[in-house]
Amino acid sequence: MTAHIAVIGAGVVGVTSAYELAAAGHAVTVFDHGGTIAGEASFAPAGLDGPGWALGWSALAARGARWPGFGLGANPPHWIWAAKWLHAHRRSALPLLQQRVQRLAAYSLERTQELTRSLNLEFENSSGVLVLSRSATDTKRMDGAIAALEQLGVAHRRLAGDECLGAEPGLNPQALPDAAVHLPQEGTANCREFTHLMRQHAERLGVRFGFHTQVTAISAGEKPVLTLRSTAPQATRAGSVHEPAAADERPAFDAIAVCSGLGSLPLLAAGGLKLPMVGVQGHSVTLPLRLDDITAQSIGPRSAVIDAGARISITRSGSRVRAAAVSRLGRQANTDDRAAVQPLYRALDHWFPGCARASQSQHWAGSCPALPDGLPLIGASGIPGVWLNLGHGDTGWAMACGSARVLADAITQRTPGIDIEGLGVERLRR
Repeated sequence: MTAHIAVIGAGVVGVTSAYELAAAGHAVTVFDHGGTIAGEASFAPAGLDGPGWALGWSALAARGARWPGFGLGANPPHWIWAAKWLHAHRRSALPLLQQRVQRLAAYSLERTQELTRSLNLEFENSSGVLVLSRSATDTKRMDGAIAALEQLGVAHRRLAGDECLGAEPGLNPQALPDAAVHLPQEGTANCREFTHLMRQHAERLGVRFGFHTQVTAISAGEKPVLTLRSTAPQATRAGSVHEPAAADERPAFDAIAVCSGLGSLPLLAAGGLKLPMVGVQGHSVTLPLRLDDITAQSIGPRSAVIDAGARISITRSGSRVRAAAVSRLGRQANTDDRAAVQPLYRALDHWFPGCARASQSQHWAGSCPALPDGLPLIGASGIPGVWLNLGHGDTGWAMACGSARVLADAITQRTPGIDIEGLGVERLRR
């Protein structure tokens, strides 16, 4: 039976959810307050995917890394969230948590690859991730991550410092790492480019996109209703796919899928669902790579490296290089935050000195909504007619396609492709 479903949010999670719902035979309309897709958290993240990357923070916590490295600020609610993070990542809870993270991330990588093949998608991507340890202390802390990778069957290989040049020849030979872990089946990709391609295929299935449209309220029920308000300048409205009236518009749907960020919190709270979700502020710098004077080939990383101690990723994206990291909780990210951006340049200069043109850099700052245990919420919300696919933190790209398929299976009442225990709201009530 065809249902008319509204999706709130046009990032990678919202767009892939819209595609999967349309592929399941539903009529879908996507609403976003911005003017385009992938305009916020999906715009310029690191682009790393795979279960090894998704396991990173929880696995490192197993060997005494007590906190994932970002500042808290002075806001008491963020300290409460931090306490919940520590509780969720306590040693006794880690094995089950890591199993759930690995299961969803591996399923998502498989689904991404399947979509890439079946839809003939062509987007910037590369294979292989090298996790670098600068010091013996960092190497010892990585033992917890390696133990988790071994237990969960994630392909990996330990490397000595001088062996890293085989995987990444462009590494600074004067600053080789103490040790490293190579993840050959993982990689990096242009999340925004992929999302734009998925939008095209979603539209071919009949998905409609309503940009410059703010959802101000959800009225739950068998036929839930959205209250919409246009955020577009008058000159923009004429060409919109969806054109809200000057006053609030209130269309009804068979179901509503909330795939947006922190703006979803008041909408869900009004229905009685208060989520422990906060913004994790991320930054990236993207720079054009230089050409080697002799070979005329770009220098820099072949694929992706992660500085384990600094928790900074450096990834190749076509003829560009991107350094990215999470900086803090709560505070609104902005591209002028020098304290957050300078470590990215330092890490790039440490590992790949002179590889890029700093004068042509582009800065990005975004907020990724995160839950304390690092897993997203997928499935029924407990509010009649309202479903969830949100809270992925900085692993949104690594989990997007799998999460979208899980959501579509749940709404369509199909048997899910993986065990979904621990992905729903029921885990928050324990």
